[in-house]
Amino acid sequence: MTWGTLSQKQPDADQLEITLIGPGQGECCIAHLGSGRWIIIDSCRNRQTRHPVALEYFEYIGAQANSVILIIATHWHDDHISGLADTLRACTEAKFCCSSALSSREFLATVAPYKERLLFAGDSGVSELFEVLHELDESGRMPIMRAAPDRRVVQLAPSSLAHGYSCEIWTLSPSDAQIDAFYLEIGKLVPKLRETKRRLPSQKTNLLSVVTLVQVGPFAALLGADLEETINPQTGWTPIVQSIARPSAMSQIFKVPHHGSANGHSPDVWASMLKTKPISIATPYSGGTKPLPSEQDKTRISQLSSEFYVTAPTQPGQPRKLPKAVEKTIAEQGIKLCPVEPRTGLVRLRNGGSQNPNTWFVELARNAYRVP
Repeated sequence: MTWGTLSQKQPDADQLEITLIGPGQGECCIAHLGSGRWIIIDSCRNRQTRHPVALEYFEYIGAQANSVILIIATHWHDDHISGLADTLRACTEAKFCCSSALSSREFLATVAPYKERLLFAGDSGVSELFEVLHELDESGRMPIMRAAPDRRVVQLAPSSLAHGYSCEIWTLSPSDAQIDAFYLEIGKLVPKLRETKRRLPSQKTNLLSVVTLVQVGPFAALLGADLEETINPQTGWTPIVQSIARPSAMSQIFKVPHHGSANGHSPDVWASMLKTKPISIATPYSGGTKPLPSEQDKTRISQLSSEFYVTAPTQPGQPRKLPKAVEKTIAEQGIKLCPVEPRTGLVRLRNGGSQNPNTWFVELARNAYRVP
């Protein structure tokens, strides 16, 4: 994949980087921790090449896939897991982290019948997840790291990194109550007797979404995945905010949860987990009846942020207007023209390294944009 005028230079050994990639449906976040150490959170595919965007990005800047030390799957929805097995296969040194529920015997027994009925490989998050687990087993990289509240999954010593800071990666969710609710919902999705289902439908609420905190010395980034706020104080953002065991770092960069939607918004997160006016980034979602983020969402997030960037336009592009005679012929053939999904866009944040660690330089690729 070419990224237009985006620099092909790798980050310096003492530079930090947070890169967010996404079209109208799909999301992948990549972080450089220093000294060529990378992590990948979630995966999506380039709509044109069908290749995982993280691998294409590494090829573009000349980074090696075997420099990835951790891959996190935040949840099992299609737009966050597509291409994850291919990414894991290429990143031979990476550990894999996900919610304990996604690799539990109960979950796998429930979704196995759907996998057998899939018409195409990779047709859903279920198929992708089975492929990921198979790759982990075949490559000997089991066991899986279990995401949980206030769990440190990576710790790097200052002496191992060029910037001289320690580095820690924490998972902040899902809570026990979220996992319990997930199992209850999954039970409702099991096909009834003599009922045929071609693919397992996604849950309406993202009950297992893994929130990640990246902390490098005085710097922190809060990566919100798709976690939604709920009225239950034991689920959503509330248990994270109220936890006394999580790191107390205030984040300068915020990957806004759930594509900037109102149901992912928690005022307490902005007040107690983020620095005043952080840099906010998000991917859109154009697959539903109400594309995200809405204009109201953009206004809300912009007012709370120093800068707010989105990887692609919210609305898909409309099909090009054709002559009436051509449109008539197409209609007679039973062909329907659909909106064109935005090209995959990219927002890249890099700091100034050891000499200027608190200054962040922003680069946008393709149709990523800054919200006014």
